[in-house]
Amino acid sequence: TESKWYGFGTLGQNGTNGQILTYAYDSCKNVMYAGGTFTTVYDSSNIVLSVNRIAKWNISTSCWSRLTDSSWNGVDGSCNAFAIDTSNQILYVGGNFTNVYSSAGTLATTQKVAKWDINTSTWSRLGNSTATTNGLTSTSAYCNALLYDSSNSRLYVGGNFTKVGDAGQADQSANNVAYWDISTTRWSKLGANDISNNGVNLECRTLIYDASNTQLYVGGDFTVVRDSRSVDITANRVAIWKPSLSKWYG
Repeated sequence: TESKWYGFGTLGQNGTNGQILTYAYDSCKNVMYAGGTFTTVYDSSNIVLSVNRIAKWNISTSCWSRLTDSSWNGVDGSCNAFAIDTSNQILYVGGNFTNVYSSAGTLATTQKVAKWDINTSTWSRLGNSTATTNGLTSTSAYCNALLYDSSNSRLYVGGNFTKVGDAGQADQSANNVAYWDISTTRWSKLGANDISNNGVNLECRTLIYDASNTQLYVGGDFTVVRDSRSVDITANRVAIWKPSLSKWYG
């Protein structure tokens, strides 16, 4: 086995013109999705390929491509996180955007998190069509972390936000972490429904799921977690959420 580095492209033309903040690998298609702040990618066949913060790297051909065409692709703000449902060929995208683009046109008012259907090359919102009924709806919200739980058909979302919205309820309280129930197409809190008894008190930056013990690890800037016990639970920047009990633990 060689112990060598290789660029995404040739020695002279490779990579992107800005930050890459997240990757996701699609084992079915043998492609790597990259997201970040970049607007251009380079390889041996496409010297300058304009992209809007998301691009796809074909591992077999060593070439970049857009998500749809030159005019309509990607998102209008930073792409911070991916989660992929390989079985259903769905890429979940989170960041600091409110518009997503495809050959079908602009999907406006998409609040910081969206779903890309790999097979149909179309975007959809997580929720309804207005600014208060899809995605992360609080002012200055953004998404930092996504995690797909295939066993429970959930997408966990972490970031800097205090509200989420869907077709059932606009502007629901959710403090910096929540999950999207894929089966019911509704948001749920990690804790109680009232504003002071769910989630974490400061930004969530990363998520990982332990399937063996059926628990979610959450990391970030927070020092307190809250649930239906209605007390502040000390948790210094890392905590465990146990879905079976609907409770937080340090």
